[in-house]
Parts: sequence; structure tokens; C-alpha cells
Amino acid sequence: MKLRGFRWPLRIVLLYLCTSCGETSGARDAAKRSTSESRLDSLSCGRRDTARNCILQDANIYELLTRPERFDGKRIRVIGYVHWDIMGDDALYPTAVEAERDLAFNAIGLVRPDSMKAPRDEYVLVEGTFRIGPHGHLGSWRAGISSVTRLERWELPPMPPPESIPEIDLTRPIDGPNHDGKSATKPKR
Repeated sequence: MKLRGFRWPLRIVLLYLCTSCGETSGARDAAKRSTSESRLDSLSCGRRDTARNCILQDANIYELLTRPERFDGKRIRVIGYVHWDIMGDDALYPTAVEAERDLAFNAIGLVRPDSMKAPRDEYVLVEGTFRIGPHGHLGSWRAGISSVTRLERWELPPMPPPESIPEIDLTRPIDGPNHDGKSATKPKR
């Protein structure tokens, strides 16, 4: 007895089972990613409300520049170097060197209330709402921090003193084997 009529339905069922397995593993991977990101969000939460919801995210300025969609529309707290440009716009840079070189692609626009006095050309701590989109004069920056509620000078910790580096006498050969396996020291006569 031949079962020709059952081949196609069987193939369809097997195909369905194989594709549905792939979808569930993909769904599991997405769930794992969202769980890991929510763990990261919970670790970087700077302030919570009474219902334990995060109302202020602690962010690194490089995170804001590389993954802006993660922080879009959220209240954030970040440390950076504030600099005013010629047009009077404030910008937040990762370092003073990037501000001096005017690297606009590494800057975030800073929209502060007129009543708030802004430190100029120094490191600051900023709290405000992060938004993706052009900010500043002629849209100079690709993102910005608006509704600023806190803007204060940030003292960097002092740099540790450089450790003493032993002096090396470069006039004499180094003891030990050369590339050919022989000793690098001069033979005694």
C-alpha cells in the first residue's frame, strides 16, 4: 500500500515545526536580551520613585553617543566637559581635549534655562532629559539634554603621581640571548 497522499501534509507539518522552533529560540534570545538590558538599566538607575520605578538613569557620555536610542526621552545624570561655542550654545563633551578641538560629533547639545548659571569650560554634572535629534545652532549636535534641573561643577579626582621608572643604560648590550640564541653580552678577553 502506497501512502503518496501523506507525503505533502507530512512535509508541511515538519516544515511548520522546524520554523516554529526557530521562532521560539529567537523569541527566547530576544527575551534574554531584554532581561539583560533591564538588569543593566536597574544597575544604572540613579534614583527611584516610591513604586521602585527608575526616574533618573546614570549614564556615561560615551553610552549616550553610541547608544542614544537606549536613553531617548529618559531623565539622565551624566558627567562631561561643558563648553560654549561662538553662537552661545552649550555643549557637553567627553573630555576637554575634544572640546578644544571642537569635535562636534562627540558632543551633546545642552539646553539649560536662562536662569541657571552654567560653568564654562570645566567638568560638570548634568541632570536633564535626553533627546535624540538635532540640537544647537543649525543642528550642530545629533542629540541634546533639555529640561536641565541640575548643572554643577564636578571636581575630578587628582591624578596619582607617576611611578618612578628605572633608568636603563642604553649604551651597553642587554644580557640574555639574541634572536640567534647566542648571548648578547660581549665575550671577556
